[in-house]
Amino acid sequence: MDTGNSVKEKEKQEMRKKYYEDAKENAAFERCTDVITNMIMKYGPVLKRKWAVEEWLRSIHVECFWKELVVNRYRKYAENMKKWKFVMKKSAA
Repeated sequence: MDTGNSVKEKEKQEMRKKYYEDAKENAAFERCTDVITNMIMKYGPVLKRKWAVEEWLRSIHVECFWKELVVNRYRKYAENMKKWKFVMKKSAA
């Protein structure tokens, strides 16, 4: 006569996938996947936030670099325009 526990055990065994022929290797593989899944669930959101912050900081750094580059170009352009106007005034006189 089957008890409730043995029926549950049979259902549990039927639900398990067979990854390896050896039962010990299969159990070890399932434990390994459980550990990895638990680690992903525990540390995943923290890592995702960390990567988002790093990406944000990288974009700010790149944005600041390009702004600095543009400012330097406009400053040089303005200096050259002042020199050009000074030369034009001298040549007109």
